[in-house]
Amino acid sequence: MAYSLADQLKLEHEQLRAGVERYARIQKTYADRGNGSETSYAKRLMPKLVDKLTKRINIEVTAKGAGRRKKFLVHLGQVEASTSAYLALKTVFDALTRHETARKVALAIGRKIEDEVRFEQFRIEHREYWDSIMADFKHKNTTDYRHKHRVLVHSAQQKGLEWDDWGAEARIALGASLLEFIRSETNLIELERTKKNGKHQVYIIPTKEALVWIKEHMEEAEMLDPELGPTIIPPRDWNGTDLYSGGFYSPEIISRTPRIKLHGKRHRKAIEGHDYSVSATALNLYQRTPWVINQRILGVLKDVYKRNLGIGLPATEPYELPVSPVPRELSKEDMTDEQAAAFLLWKREAAIVYTKERERAAKCMQLSRVLRMAERYSKYDELYFVWQQDSRGRAYAASPGLNPQGCDYVKALLRFKKLKPIGANGGKWLAVQGANSYGVDKASFDERLAWVNDNSDAIIRAADDPIGEHAFWSQADNPYMFLDFCFEWKGFKTFGKDFYTSLPIGMDGSCNGLQNLSAMLLDEVGGRATNLLPTTQPNDIYQQVADVALGKLRDSSKLLAKQWLAFGIDRKCTKRPVMTLPYGATRTSCQEYIYEYMYDKAEKQGWGQWTTSKEKFEACRFMSDIVWASIGEVVVAAREAMDWLQNASRVTSRKNLPVSWKTPTNFLVWQGTLKDEDNLVNTILSGRMRLTVYSPTNQIDSRRQASGVAPNFVHSMDSSHMMMTTILMRREGITDFHMIHDDFGCHAGDVDVMNRCIRKAFVHMYSKHDVLTKFKEHVETTYNCELPDLPEKGTLELDLVNQSEYFFC
Repeated sequence: MAYSLADQLKLEHEQLRAGVERYARIQKTYADRGNGSETSYAKRLMPKLVDKLTKRINIEVTAKGAGRRKKFLVHLGQVEASTSAYLALKTVFDALTRHETARKVALAIGRKIEDEVRFEQFRIEHREYWDSIMADFKHKNTTDYRHKHRVLVHSAQQKGLEWDDWGAEARIALGASLLEFIRSETNLIELERTKKNGKHQVYIIPTKEALVWIKEHMEEAEMLDPELGPTIIPPRDWNGTDLYSGGFYSPEIISRTPRIKLHGKRHRKAIEGHDYSVSATALNLYQRTPWVINQRILGVLKDVYKRNLGIGLPATEPYELPVSPVPRELSKEDMTDEQAAAFLLWKREAAIVYTKERERAAKCMQLSRVLRMAERYSKYDELYFVWQQDSRGRAYAASPGLNPQGCDYVKALLRFKKLKPIGANGGKWLAVQGANSYGVDKASFDERLAWVNDNSDAIIRAADDPIGEHAFWSQADNPYMFLDFCFEWKGFKTFGKDFYTSLPIGMDGSCNGLQNLSAMLLDEVGGRATNLLPTTQPNDIYQQVADVALGKLRDSSKLLAKQWLAFGIDRKCTKRPVMTLPYGATRTSCQEYIYEYMYDKAEKQGWGQWTTSKEKFEACRFMSDIVWASIGEVVVAAREAMDWLQNASRVTSRKNLPVSWKTPTNFLVWQGTLKDEDNLVNTILSGRMRLTVYSPTNQIDSRRQASGVAPNFVHSMDSSHMMMTTILMRREGITDFHMIHDDFGCHAGDVDVMNRCIRKAFVHMYSKHDVLTKFKEHVETTYNCELPDLPEKGTLELDLVNQSEYFFC
């Protein structure tokens, strides 16, 4: 069925309405719970109002003269002015959703400020015990004020802390004074006197001006987050200069989905009028690729979720936090050494479980949303996606949740609309897709083909009975993409070269960030490690770093080295530190990745010789030093390039200037991160709030500029490679594209052509564009400065990339 523009506009209107309804639902939930301070309008207003109220409080507290030292001022002076302002306004916003009397609100404000003073004394006198209670609140995601108050009162009493109660009169006097400051300084509230049950009552209500502002804010905010999805007709084409020329059709959504995601007015001004024709051409090719919902995978997903089989999906039951090994009332000072060690270990493991539970809950919400969207869009016989770019040039589908760049089950839910013959060599690439998605992706192509052929019967049985045979396909690294391959493999084995396929076949770069850095520096060592050079077997840089680390352990006489050899390390230990290096990884992040590796491995085999928290920490720190040094031996030149880029950004930062560069596709990248002038209000029981000063800063943040420039530069290069590859593929007759940064896909019968284009584009990009030299020239000319000398280049022969079978594999 062919759909019209009217059908698409109707669909976009539904997406807008769904976003409005979701926004209203969330705000109503906050209001119904009496959490008015959590609404979007309160969060928008609070920083400005806190700033005003803080100034007034400071004036009152510091004022001199007879009669000024009223009782409430004595108490008010015991708390930071910004904290008192935040607590008072938070209480007022919560109260406005409940229509409460001024007396009750004043009492609540006074009580919260008293609690702030009271528990600050507890925190100072028993810091370690206090920290353990706060950690417990965090682990259990405890946010209820009254519960936290009860726990802290009980804990303080256990420690023998006495408190001289302020009394209701002092609390009300303090709260009433703050209410008056709010009324006079902010125009947020006014007093309403009414007679109820024969008694005169005074209520706080929002002013008419505040109600108008809130209404206007909500009408604006509810339109900011439509539930964007795929389109049912091809999106409008982008042109090279107009940021709003393409994509969706309705004006409300067009204004919120520019071709390049902007970072404020300065970014927009910097790129205005620049010609982005090359990247616009590639985006249009992605937008013209038609897709359909994969009904077979959708059916299996729903069945797996219904049966709670948990295959590649988040668990439906929440994680349970481990039980504390010591009684809650026991203070750290009273613990034995053994109890203290057990308690520290429990805190760390509880934090990991807490993090996993938050991730599980988020993934469950994502799964529910994706299934709902897939069900909704399954009635359409073709779908398209609007594509945008971020400030570095990387391309993204504008539909969150359901899009071709999603996780395993999301990608499996989408297929090309067009069926194409598998062709003479397509069967090979179909088999490679199967082996890759299962996890047999480090072997040679011949070995991958052999694995698929050896398991062909099991693959076909999985296609015939996915649920009954789930024990086989559920073990895959990407189970739903592998199951989708199983369906396709059965068809191929039935019809042979006459088989028509719509499964996207992907080719993935080998540690693509380091591939780009090695190419721009002509680094033969890094190039060989990342498969820029021809080999009979694919090189595995993660394993190479692991091998170097193993060598260092064997050469060491330290006990920790022997313990690590017994515990075992492999490519999984080094993968994340190596993979994230081009994107800003640090020694600290390396240590975090090592600990996660330790924890995951220990869940299966136990901790071995490390039993206490201290021993595990020391082992983690020792191994992170080994891995970090091993990375430096394998990817020397890449680190030099990253250091040079950071130093270059510092030169422009010293002049208080941004940094920008043009990519080989003429994409203008602009990075101008400014310092934030803000104040973090961190209250004991009422959470924290970052208050931004409303006078804009013009000071470049040199630290964030330096940390961001290298990863942004690498991302801009991999984006250029993807765009150039796409345009070459189209010239060779390919019309359907499944592109994800460093993972390029097309129909099985087109893979040979795509592989040639991938290599040709990469060689052309780095042989015709000395990207670091051009970066240097552009920055020096644009910002009138002098950058350090570039790192020396190596002897890598770029043309050999054309002969490298495993460059993308």
